[in-house]
Amino acid sequence: SDFDADGDGYESYAHGGDDCLDNNPSAYPGAKDTLYDGVDSDCAGDSDFDADGDGYDSTLGGGPDCDDDDATISPAAVERDLNDGIDDDCDGTDEWDLDGDGHRPPERGGEDCDDADATVSPSAPETCYDGQDQDCDGLSDDNDCDEDGHDAIAVGGDDCDDLDGGVYPGARDYAYDGVDQDCDGRDDYDDDGDGHAVSWYGGGDCDDADATVNPDAVEVFYDGVDQDCDGGSDYDADGDGQDSAAYAGEDCDDDDATIYLGALDLPYDGVDQSCDGQDAEDVDGDGHGDVAHGGDDCDDQDGGVSPSATEVYYDGLDQDCDGRSDYDADQDGQDGVDWGGDDCDDADARTYLGASERWYDGVDQGCDGGDDFDQDGDGHAASAWGGDDCDDTKATVSPDVLIDDCRRGDEDCDGDVDEDCVSGGEDSGGDDSGATDDSGGGDDTSQAGDSGTTDDSAVTESGEGDSGGGDDTAILSDSDGGVADDTASGLNSKDDGRGGDCACASASGGSGAGAALLGLTLLALGAARRRGRA
Repeated sequence: SDFDADGDGYESYAHGGDDCLDNNPSAYPGAKDTLYDGVDSDCAGDSDFDADGDGYDSTLGGGPDCDDDDATISPAAVERDLNDGIDDDCDGTDEWDLDGDGHRPPERGGEDCDDADATVSPSAPETCYDGQDQDCDGLSDDNDCDEDGHDAIAVGGDDCDDLDGGVYPGARDYAYDGVDQDCDGRDDYDDDGDGHAVSWYGGGDCDDADATVNPDAVEVFYDGVDQDCDGGSDYDADGDGQDSAAYAGEDCDDDDATIYLGALDLPYDGVDQSCDGQDAEDVDGDGHGDVAHGGDDCDDQDGGVSPSATEVYYDGLDQDCDGRSDYDADQDGQDGVDWGGDDCDDADARTYLGASERWYDGVDQGCDGGDDFDQDGDGHAASAWGGDDCDDTKATVSPDVLIDDCRRGDEDCDGDVDEDCVSGGEDSGGDDSGATDDSGGGDDTSQAGDSGTTDDSAVTESGEGDSGGGDDTAILSDSDGGVADDTASGLNSKDDGRGGDCACASASGGSGAGAALLGLTLLALGAARRRGRA
């Protein structure tokens, strides 16, 4: 069968069979059961340690059945005959010891003189004075149980221990054995009788042979005896831990516990507390007196703090006593930013909030957090330092500019000069009234605000407000926007001799269709450039 793993002809319990151990071919219903091996070979379901079937396992298997061959003997049985010597109920008692005191009566070979009283046996202690022989020794009961010649105190005698023949009045008392041999009632650990037990037994008497020495005695100093048993030196009257100098010690005043060798000497009070022979003026010994008493030491309790000390910054201590901030290491007047201040580099006195900036050195001297390679602050680093700003002195010049201003500069930093400007026709001479710009030799008398009589050729500014009569040709830059006379601006003029008409996007003068055409052209160019950049 597929459910008979051990092949004993019986299928397993787990699959509806009756084989209780389908992995053991010797175990099956009807097999011989070997007791006390822990195997239910016959699959009967009963205990393998209960041979007599009385419901109690044998003591061999950890059970309480004292006779597993007799079903009438078990813990549940009733004792049948107290004189048959059989322990029917398995309680382990001797049937011939009726009182259970461990001793049989004489008729059963024992020596229990009263087998009905468990307090009477050869093992029982004798209780004197009660008229009963508890220890079965056959001796008469009397008032001197230890027979030392003294009746017990309990019956009017003076023997404090009538069970010990060595204890009675007049016996020799041995101190420290815990026994009051002479019955005098005193503490056996107080041999001198001063009311204090000896110290080694938990008492406080440091000399139990001398009644004048105990914790209650008054100390007499300098006699070499510790009368009060406090353990202190007899030559240290003030108890400061140092013997008097008069007795080979170091205490220069043995009546004052605050004065001893090594004590803190209070400066300038006239008392030598430290017993070094002088009153302190420099408590910490750093060579500087306390500021409170005319010195220059700001902490006269710390030898590491004085005007001679080296300052350790950022620890909150003024080691050199200079009174300056401990968080301003470079002493530039500002604490370091890591300690709540404004100084972004507390190791450099030239760097602090508000300091003058030195551009292009990689150091933020002014602590403003700006780019050291963007002098004009337009958001673009100088091209000379890896950026894309072609003129880092002007915030109006950067790749962010959309249209050049036609002043002969590369304002948008694309490498082209005035690419947003358009050219007019050639005019080589004569008076060209009303023209925006004239490369000819004649006077542009219609130019707004131009009272001069000389050539205004190739002016890169608007030309307004030019009261001078000199040549403004090819001005490279104009700081005032073209509204003032450039002859007084401090800029150098340079005649480029171009001769062509330049209709600049920045010119405010001029009139007519030419000016209109110029405006439309510039708008178209600007829109195209913005689309290209987008």
